[in-house]
Amino acid sequence: MRLGHSLLRLFLSVICLFSLVPIAARADADMARRVAPCTQCHGDEGRATPDGYYPRIAGKPVAYLYSQLLGFRDGRRTHPAMVGIVSGLSDAYLFEMAQHFANLNPPYGSVAASSEKPAVLALGERIALIGSGDDRLPACASCHGQSLTGLDPVMPGLTGLSRDYLNAQLGAWSNGARKAAAPDCMADIVKRMRGEEISAVAAWLASQPVAKTARPDMQGRRFALECGTHKAGPRQVAGLRSEADAHLKADASASARRGAYLATLGNCAGCHSMPGKPAFAGGQAIETPYGAIYANNITPHIETGIGRWSADDFYRALTQGISRDGHRLYPAFPWPYYARFSRSDSDDLYAFLRQLDPIEQVPRAPRLRFPYDWRGSLAFWTATNSLRKKPDVPAASADPQLIRGEWLVNGPGHCGACHTPKGLLGQDDGSRHLAGADMPVNGWYAPGLGASDDARYLHAGVDERRMAAGPMAHVIAGSLQFWTAADIDAARRYIQSLPAAVSRQRPSTGAALAASDIERSVANGEKIYRRQCADCHGERGGGEVGKAPALQWPARGDKGAVSRVTPLPNAVRAVLNGGYAPATSGNPRPYGMPPFRNELSSQAIADVLTFMAVSWKSESGAVSAADVDRYRGN
Repeated sequence: MRLGHSLLRLFLSVICLFSLVPIAARADADMARRVAPCTQCHGDEGRATPDGYYPRIAGKPVAYLYSQLLGFRDGRRTHPAMVGIVSGLSDAYLFEMAQHFANLNPPYGSVAASSEKPAVLALGERIALIGSGDDRLPACASCHGQSLTGLDPVMPGLTGLSRDYLNAQLGAWSNGARKAAAPDCMADIVKRMRGEEISAVAAWLASQPVAKTARPDMQGRRFALECGTHKAGPRQVAGLRSEADAHLKADASASARRGAYLATLGNCAGCHSMPGKPAFAGGQAIETPYGAIYANNITPHIETGIGRWSADDFYRALTQGISRDGHRLYPAFPWPYYARFSRSDSDDLYAFLRQLDPIEQVPRAPRLRFPYDWRGSLAFWTATNSLRKKPDVPAASADPQLIRGEWLVNGPGHCGACHTPKGLLGQDDGSRHLAGADMPVNGWYAPGLGASDDARYLHAGVDERRMAAGPMAHVIAGSLQFWTAADIDAARRYIQSLPAAVSRQRPSTGAALAASDIERSVANGEKIYRRQCADCHGERGGGEVGKAPALQWPARGDKGAVSRVTPLPNAVRAVLNGGYAPATSGNPRPYGMPPFRNELSSQAIADVLTFMAVSWKSESGAVSAADVDRYRGN
């Protein structure tokens, strides 16, 4: 394996990130609670769980752990639970987590004797310590250290891991499911291995005892390894900035700077950027009930982006949904909302996109079912839908802040894309504007907007009672946290002016259960709640400000406590998948919730949700195991 100097980039990245984490934060005794979602699977103190499938992360080199966390967040690794947990976290916070686990060193457990044949173990030992004897395979020890406990700060140890886990990871490298930043040396090596060699080396490594105080070899500090290193990006150096601001050039015009803010208001990067790929170059799949539509490249590349587009072309596409060559754009691109943009708004956004670096990335064709794959149907859709109709501005329309708020919510913010129920053709149901809607593809429910959306929640992703999750967490992370305070206030004022009926829209509840079944479910659910939930959410569900959301609280104007009405899909998904609130400038080190997908059965999850609903008089009703099973797959 080649040695060189590119690890210097990784060292610089680590140094930059280290400087972003205050000394007091690094010594934070509460960090163990912050990483609770990690230890649900990886075990207390980051040691492997008894089944051995989840790896030990305690004591691994900090740069290695950091690189893997980035890989899960940026799409190079694909474990669903890990991706969901880290998707909204910043580089600085991921580095702090990596540092926490790297500093732990609980003793290794004993290793069970291998039942594998001696010849197989001998083959595995030879590959691990010597290699194939030719140029085909280097020894594992040549990179992971002679003791195979890793090289600090970048190479992980290979001992102390189960055979199943080793086989799974080697298989993932082989079939491309696991990747590293280029050059991906591990993938290159594993693809040269024969099946019997993969099985043998996994068996031998899993059979090797590990000293209870084993640590990565410090010898690694003298090497610079040219494999899978991570280069620091603008966010590591500059801290949290919007994706648009991060790519705004120093000599950008005033128009481009206004356009960057418009791109942030509309969260353009959220759809037009793929994780780990150049921003605004497209390729992201937008899943719809009719199939997948891939976001276009909107960098100024001449052949694959909008480099040939004029300002007139861009304005027509933005506000009428008609591309430069005359074909209609699918409304997954929310042009019906962007029809609210003025010509000057469009020109500013165009000026911002024109100053981006041109990225060559060919747009992908939509993957839609018939007849939705026929673009001619879009003319009919455009003629019959009501999205372009301007929503009614409240009576106090002379108030400029109210007018601004209506434009933000119904224009660039395109809040109705999620929060307004849809008609038969996917158009907004104007009679239930922002009243709450099911999101059929991702399985969440976007609740009706109302007065409870306070500024801290929209800016930071948390408030005194709530923690953003699911699609809303991504909107806050990529867009809302960067809105000005005046714009947040304007949007809130408009939302609060909406008819009260908006906030009364409720999602469907769980299946009807017999009284005796509800009684049994409540009794079992209370036991589970006391054991799994009460430490964070409190005995009566009051939560802890900034750390765990409240599950019930006194209603405004009432003395009694009422349960917050959490839509069934969101409640089930929160328990199944756990996760963190987004890391924002107002809440850079959020707390998280462990996933209980593997810890609790569907019936147990249904019981605890039923206990909360019945005991705290929620309108959401009882929950069945079948209700939970509906959301286990996504």
